[in-house]
Amino acid sequence: MSNHHLIFRETSQSRSLIRAAALGGLLPAILLAGCLADGMDADDEDADGLPGGPEEDSYLVGGVVEDMSGAGLLLTLNDQETLTLDAPGSFQFDSEIEEGESYSVTVTSAPDGEACQVDNGSGMIADQDIDDVLVSCEDFTVIGLSGQPGTVTVHQIGPGEADLLYSSDPDCDWHNLGQCADSGVIQDATAGDGDEMALELEALGVEAGTVMHFALQTDTSISAPGSGVLSAGKPISFDGNVWIEALETGEERLYVGGNFQWIGLQQSAALLVPGVDSGTSGLAINAGQDLDGIVRRAIPDGEGGWYLAGIFRAPDSDDLHMLQRLDASGRLDPDFQVTTEDSGGPVSIPANAPAPAGMPDGDLVNMGAYDAELHDGTLYLGGPFEIANGEPRAQLAAVNAETGELLSDNPGEALSPLIVSALHIHEDKLFVGGGFAHPDGFKGGLKAIDLNSGDELPDWNLTSENTGLIHHLLSDNNRLYAGGMFDEIDGVSRQNIAAIELESANVLSEADWATAVSGQVRAMANHHGRLYIGGTFHAVNGEQRMSAASVAIGDGTLDGNWDPGLYGDSIDPPTVRAIAAHDDHIYLGGHFHRLGHDGGPGPLSSTDEGNKTQGDDNGHDRHNIAVVDRVDAEPHEWRADVAGEVLDSGLVNVPVEAIGLDGDRVLLGGTLTALATDKRENLAAYDLDTGVLDPDWRPSTNGAVHELLLDGDRLFMGGPFSEVNGEDHNGMAALQASDGELVDGWQADVSGSGRPVRDMFVHEGSLYFSGRFRAVNSVDREGAAAVSVQDGSLQSWDPQISDHNNTAVAMTYHNDRIFLAGEFNEVGGQTRNNIVAVEPGGDGDVVTGWDAGDGPVASSFSQEQRLAAADGVVYVAGNIEQADGEDRDHFAAFNADNGDLEDWAPESSRRFIWALAVDGDRILAGARRITALDGRSLAAIDGDGGLDSEWTPEPDDSVSVIHVNEGRVYVGGMFSRINGESAVGFGVLDRESGELIW
Repeated sequence: MSNHHLIFRETSQSRSLIRAAALGGLLPAILLAGCLADGMDADDEDADGLPGGPEEDSYLVGGVVEDMSGAGLLLTLNDQETLTLDAPGSFQFDSEIEEGESYSVTVTSAPDGEACQVDNGSGMIADQDIDDVLVSCEDFTVIGLSGQPGTVTVHQIGPGEADLLYSSDPDCDWHNLGQCADSGVIQDATAGDGDEMALELEALGVEAGTVMHFALQTDTSISAPGSGVLSAGKPISFDGNVWIEALETGEERLYVGGNFQWIGLQQSAALLVPGVDSGTSGLAINAGQDLDGIVRRAIPDGEGGWYLAGIFRAPDSDDLHMLQRLDASGRLDPDFQVTTEDSGGPVSIPANAPAPAGMPDGDLVNMGAYDAELHDGTLYLGGPFEIANGEPRAQLAAVNAETGELLSDNPGEALSPLIVSALHIHEDKLFVGGGFAHPDGFKGGLKAIDLNSGDELPDWNLTSENTGLIHHLLSDNNRLYAGGMFDEIDGVSRQNIAAIELESANVLSEADWATAVSGQVRAMANHHGRLYIGGTFHAVNGEQRMSAASVAIGDGTLDGNWDPGLYGDSIDPPTVRAIAAHDDHIYLGGHFHRLGHDGGPGPLSSTDEGNKTQGDDNGHDRHNIAVVDRVDAEPHEWRADVAGEVLDSGLVNVPVEAIGLDGDRVLLGGTLTALATDKRENLAAYDLDTGVLDPDWRPSTNGAVHELLLDGDRLFMGGPFSEVNGEDHNGMAALQASDGELVDGWQADVSGSGRPVRDMFVHEGSLYFSGRFRAVNSVDREGAAAVSVQDGSLQSWDPQISDHNNTAVAMTYHNDRIFLAGEFNEVGGQTRNNIVAVEPGGDGDVVTGWDAGDGPVASSFSQEQRLAAADGVVYVAGNIEQADGEDRDHFAAFNADNGDLEDWAPESSRRFIWALAVDGDRILAGARRITALDGRSLAAIDGDGGLDSEWTPEPDDSVSVIHVNEGRVYVGGMFSRINGESAVGFGVLDRESGELIW
């Protein structure tokens, strides 16, 4: 019997098997390793002629990859072997390195959106394998901070010096940048985590309003992309529509006057901003999406994006969506959406039931999703809808949170609601607040579903009285809290808020939980043992609280130290629709303009029942979103003032209805339309070429600006103001056009109301103007006057208009004559009916040979007339029914030489013609709303009185001023879009095509 010796020699194969044995306790693996090694020398060949194992003193290099979320990590050993890894975990190179040799592991390429670095990656091989190389990865991304006109700031998140890649293409392949539109590279743009770079519009070579997309590139990685808007900086008003009424052009600037308070970034329905701990205020993150509709709930998706529930119009189609997804780069996911349909009415309520109290008002508000909840990969939607993704759903729908596909589960079948106004999930129960069928008709109430079985929970069938809806639900470990508009739940008297035991569904009485609210409750947050409450109310537990309060969550007692002191405006009370808590801060969103009690709480300006507003002498300006301290409600300096949509009624819809928190990012949703970024009061100047706000031109007035006229370096202005740049100037002022400073020594005081100054022109050193006034510089002047261009001193020119009934007088200059129109019958002692020609200079004598007979006769002169003149014809527009005895429909024309009536007679369906301007051989007219001028608010009228069918720009609202200069038509008014494109308050059109230039 021969002796067999087990000879074990380490090779790469044997070491691998030993590791396997050590990990799995596999003795056969060790025996196999021995068999492989038995009798083999390093230079031996095996039976197949393959070389033997490596030298005994060679070793392997490996380690661990941590925190990698993507795929495609490339690691290189000694610039020779490359290893590809698609998941975190252990790794090992195949190459063996002899003892005493050096090794170096480097990252060749990281997954997109990640930055990976190596620790313990180099050294000298000793007498063992290297297994402690650590490759750690982290997010590598970029965000664009938008808001400052003409600028977007790129902010790096992640390590490493980086180049900046940019393009206007939202689908740009950053690995093939040259194929993307408006693309380029800025070398060494950022230096590491937290570094920023500001990019100017001109440097990028794109137009104002362009959404730019960015990525950062290091030697080994390309970041996740971000986006930003190169905003032009458009006017914003917090208390109604922006109204631009004056436009004037200089060599390099467009001067804009009207009624607005701020300049800002236009952003519809959803706005992502840095949170209170970021140190950044008044800028938007990854802005640029145009979401037309209302966001009512914003839920983080766990991947840096958001689910947005509400109601939205789809771009370029008639589809209505009630769920969208916003990705981490700020883009709407086109493949993730849930559609709904307009059922023709808000809710299918039985005919004998009263309408539910507390329903919102306005366009689109009675459709779509009112609330949403995310649970175990499923999104639940509730609202008044009956259809979801083309399938019947009874006011409740379940959606796959990853794909947006409608699930077969139909939770509404178990409850048969008529409307769902609130959802909340606690453990495996879905609580549903809304309106339900009842023997007495429609009743508000609260029900629940077991999410495991889909069955209704019979104990949870609670009815609320006062036909009110439950608008918000919230829970802690033991209770469900319901807020809305009701005075009783399940037979227990409650005032608009209730605490309900989760185990028994028993409603606590006021003796057990004391909170009582005077008006509807729309939002709640549970934080540090306090329940923060928002809505539209004036008292909690009998003490004054304006729409925001804090109570002890245990017994409902009012927190006497927490009172934000919200202020509304002259029309609307303050209202809070959203509350969110973060560390020591409470976010409040809704519709309000001030908060705080500096100097003491302001009094109510109306009865408690009216609940309109508190006094406005105290507190801090905060428009519709604010952050206060959780303990004492002290306002934080953080700001993200937003403006909202104005309804047809003139009221402002609630701008902020949803606040979503994700780390230090805040998603604001609602009917918001713009983020205020720069204070401007009724005046602004824009670069004529780029359309971007001039940041250094900053005059201000305390009232609207109705007229602007440039003469050399003097910009004359008129309107119902009493201060300009903080100094007393009543009705008129003169600015240095170059810098917006007041002209020293120029003073003209115009005593009038409404529109004290309407029209202006300069002639031979005098500034002529008309409007609604009775005195200039304390001297009687009726509707028309002239002052010195140099110092504003009153001139002798005085047409002596009699009995103009304090209505505005219109003016235009043509063929060395001044034409005036308004409501009057005598001028300069001569009979002239509503229109007259007077001489410039001197005393303003009436031109005796010019007489329009009966003149233009209006149904009402409360709507002022407008004048324009060209080529020997004077055009007048307004409430005109007849002219010199002949029928006319809001327009008329007179011969400029003798006053004879011309044949020119356009037709208009409405009286409100607000603007006239001559443009070559045509007259441009602007009108109120879109019911005038054959359905248009802006039209071109030819010499025969017909509408130019080839020139059809479409503002979406009223046009009140038209200015023509060098091939462009500048229009201003109350619109927000022209030809479907954003043009808030004013726009610049191509004279030939009518296309929007900027």
